[in-house]
Amino acid sequence: MIINCRSLFSTLIQVCLFLPCNAQSGNTILALHDVNIIDVLSGSVNKNQNVLITNSIITRVGNTTDLEIPAGYQQIECTGKYLMPGLADMHVHVFDSSELLMYLINGVTTVRNLHGIAMHLQWKKDIEEERLLGPHFYSSGPILEQAPLSRSTNTTLTSIDKIDSIVFNHKRLGYDFIKIYDNVSLPFYEQLILSARKYSIPVAGHIPTPVGIGNVIKINGQKSIEHLEELLPFFNDGRDTTNLIIYATELAQSNSWVTATAVVYESAFLQTVHDWSWFEQSAGFRFMSRETIRDWGWEQTFKKRNQNSVGIERYTRTLNFFTTQLLPAFKKAGVKLLIGTDAPVPMLVPGYSLINEMQLFKKAGFSNAEILKIATVNSAKFLNSNGGYIAEGMNADLVLLNQNPLEDLEAFRRIEGIIFKGSWYSSGFLASLLSSKKE
Repeated sequence: MIINCRSLFSTLIQVCLFLPCNAQSGNTILALHDVNIIDVLSGSVNKNQNVLITNSIITRVGNTTDLEIPAGYQQIECTGKYLMPGLADMHVHVFDSSELLMYLINGVTTVRNLHGIAMHLQWKKDIEEERLLGPHFYSSGPILEQAPLSRSTNTTLTSIDKIDSIVFNHKRLGYDFIKIYDNVSLPFYEQLILSARKYSIPVAGHIPTPVGIGNVIKINGQKSIEHLEELLPFFNDGRDTTNLIIYATELAQSNSWVTATAVVYESAFLQTVHDWSWFEQSAGFRFMSRETIRDWGWEQTFKKRNQNSVGIERYTRTLNFFTTQLLPAFKKAGVKLLIGTDAPVPMLVPGYSLINEMQLFKKAGFSNAEILKIATVNSAKFLNSNGGYIAEGMNADLVLLNQNPLEDLEAFRRIEGIIFKGSWYSSGFLASLLSSKKE
């Protein structure tokens, strides 16, 4: 069966209105014909390729002249299009199930949720068992810190003696990470790391203020540091780069990865110079849930934020520090980097904001090839998943684009569709599902 990419939406919409649909997932045999494969390992393009997929796994890849498509495969014609691994947003907070589709429609096939509750464990199970359509879902447990809590929703660590059982319980329940926050003392931090090692569950999160970056590096047990902003105190909020090379070198030699989320500061800056109507026109805004928009706390209070000169100066200085100093130093030193957004913090639309984060890496001097590798290969390595690049035996979680992302990252604004768990979903079909959730 041969299906043209552009006409597949009308076929799918007759099959099912809400996914998962067993006719489109599970035991599928799918063939992509004459596609240009983005090799994210080398940053090159392998043109005119056929890709065979069986039961969510890539089984054969070869040139169109050498690899014939067997009878019985669902064949998608992809001449002139580009295929690459699905992207990963490595720092999100998912509050509404519709946000899961917003990631998929932007080619994001993996997310890492950094404040988990029971609802997220259920979503994770539903996605794995194909009762819910959403990206591969990894989640930390509830955020841990000592009193006084930075946020009321965090879980209080009251005693060192209880840490081991808390960590064990996170692992038993099925969370993928321990998430730590700002107020954790050095003794509590050390015990968290020891217990996490004992139960083989990684620790992710902030740099606790009482611990400091030096001890985080020395103890070397935190798998990821979340947010570049966590490093600002060590550089006088971007005014002093005296120890930048030292910290970058030490981080590169440690086991810690760094999730940038620089787009949070870009969003803060944009909120000082644009009114509400500007954000209403931003990509994907129409799909946002009303509850999340209310939580942003802007629409109901005033239509325009104050043009605060202090805020503008701070966000401008910080973004400049990230893109001209910090990220370039990390790149040169070889710090292990991940790309994440922190969506949906105010004005960051899930899925759509990942392209903005990628563009900030571009501004910091990373090539498109390097950025794509961070968003695919690095994420897969961090998660120990069977993906991140296109090869026989790898998971068939892919994105099909109309343009070459090695030339322009904005190609992700116009994707043709995704292959997720070996099944094809056009962007038009995903948009119809999102629209139906808004009704």
